[in-house]
Amino acid sequence: MIILVASALLLQDWPKIEWTTAEVEYGGDKVLVRRGTLEVPERYEGLSRVLKLPVAALPARGQAAGAPIVFLHGGPGGSGLGFAQSDAGEAFFSSMRDAGEVVVFDQRGGPMTTPALIAPLSRLLPEDVLLNQEKFSEYFVAEAKSAVGAFEGKADLTCYTTVENAKDLDLLRQALGVEKIKLLAHSYGTHLAQAYLKQFPDRVESAVLMGTEGLDMTVKLPSTYKRQLDQLTELIKDHPNTKNDVPNFSLLFQRAVAKLDREPLVARIPVAGEFKEFKVGGFGLMWLLRWDIGDTAHLPLFPRIVHAAYDGDVTPLLPMLRKRHAQVLAGFPLVSFVMDAASGADPARLDLVKRESAGFFFAPVVNMGLDALGGQLGGRVLGPEFRQPVRTNVPTLFVSGTLDSNTPPSQAEDVRKGFARSWHLVMRNGGHEDCLWNKDAISAVVEFLKSGTSQSRVISLPVPDFQPILED
Repeated sequence: MIILVASALLLQDWPKIEWTTAEVEYGGDKVLVRRGTLEVPERYEGLSRVLKLPVAALPARGQAAGAPIVFLHGGPGGSGLGFAQSDAGEAFFSSMRDAGEVVVFDQRGGPMTTPALIAPLSRLLPEDVLLNQEKFSEYFVAEAKSAVGAFEGKADLTCYTTVENAKDLDLLRQALGVEKIKLLAHSYGTHLAQAYLKQFPDRVESAVLMGTEGLDMTVKLPSTYKRQLDQLTELIKDHPNTKNDVPNFSLLFQRAVAKLDREPLVARIPVAGEFKEFKVGGFGLMWLLRWDIGDTAHLPLFPRIVHAAYDGDVTPLLPMLRKRHAQVLAGFPLVSFVMDAASGADPARLDLVKRESAGFFFAPVVNMGLDALGGQLGGRVLGPEFRQPVRTNVPTLFVSGTLDSNTPPSQAEDVRKGFARSWHLVMRNGGHEDCLWNKDAISAVVEFLKSGTSQSRVISLPVPDFQPILED
């Protein structure tokens, strides 16, 4: 049964969290973790459903004090609590405890919230879904429409925007009983952090933006991915494992795409105890690699995958296909696309995307299908005022990786123009997620959260260790 209540009435009683406390082993310590549920209105005006957002708080270590550190996860539609339960998240948040209490929550519509805006697939992936862009778009748009239908009468999709996310965050601040919070944000979380800074400018003590997405940067620029391919090409041609076999990775990739469009690969992977065949054309190859092209954990595989695909060998690509297939089977992440569509883009940026797409072979996968949806999701698009850049004096540390094609350092520099007190830590050879586990980056973030000041500098990570083209 769905209960509708007046959100204004609820806000008089809110915000509050009924906490439970349990001692757990976390990061090698015995930690008293507080857990609770934050209730927020789906709509902040008039009648509204009640949404439930899970929250966990890790106590500060030792004498660390000050405003609590609130982590804003990426996606949109990821899970901060899910990350906290992973090995990488445990190490990351255990380090952050040196700077204060760490609060992690899942944003509205996420996988651990009520409701979770993730819809079961109406049909399994057809064998030709990765054959070309037309087949993919046909299936993708149909699943998006099915997902919208699955939540008809159960969720108001016009309420799933970054503006509401920011209001939820301020309710969380109030529930914590503090005047100010520190923001620790990654990827889409940086987008949310900027929206919060605009709506609640006096409620932030300091902020860390790791992998920065500006308020008008949801729609990705093809030039960013052209630059990424150029960087990879230079690194691959100089690496001892690949320099003799792949002198020009970008050109090889383009040729492999063209060849697979003429002669698709046939990939067989286990599905529900049986093997299922998928036809992989040039678009499919690009789509599968687009997910990880800014992730240094997977970049070492790229030369071998593309070289083998050009030679007609699908074997090195199979792990990527299995992983993505499993993710797709988990359900259609409606909240991700509704949130991104709501943030929108100004006409000048859309025109730039169009111009940069011309003649660039990788352009069809740059925006991962968001461009195919148009206005079919039933949400709302925020106006140009939302996308205006932030102007603030809040001390802010930006962290970027030079091999992060999702949120490159250039984006952070653009956003920094409005941050009067800011510093930029650049990880040379760092990818989109290296800031979450690189010890030097983590140490710099902890020190900033303690002191509220830092310095702009570059730290060097190892070049990706590209695998040999032929296995030993």
